[in-house]
Amino acid sequence: MNINIPISYLGEPAGVEQGGTLNIYLHEIPVEILPSDIIESLELDISDLQIGDNITIEDIKNFFQKALRFF
Repeated sequence: MNINIPISYLGEPAGVEQGGTLNIYLHEIPVEILPSDIIESLELDISDLQIGDNITIEDIKNFFQKALRFF
């Protein structure tokens, strides 16, 4: 089944607390998933992000690779 799953960002990045800014470019991600494995959202903890850090699609793929196939 092909669906878009919303992304929920959890926490306040350490880099923001140090004066940086948070730029979010992706709010949902298209995936291929079995109906029995569907989740309400991908929850990503961003509290450890420092100034200059980022999360890529590859990072998300590595974390969720067992249940999801990304396009």
